[in-house]
Amino acid sequence: MELAITSAYSDLYQQHQNRDLQIKEVILFSDFGQKNLLSLPTVETIRALLSRSIVV
Repeated sequence: MELAITSAYSDLYQQHQNRDLQIKEVILFSDFGQKNLLSLPTVETIRALLSRSIVV
């Protein structure tokens, strides 16, 4: 699942960088609530956040 989310975000992030679309907001959801990020995270940041959150 981590790979699918990272891949989808990577595609959107690249389109944003190319100015094909504009990402206005990124919101993270978890069992503990939600968090609106103040700045646009890089793909590496999203990957790191997901790898920390998917711990069994």
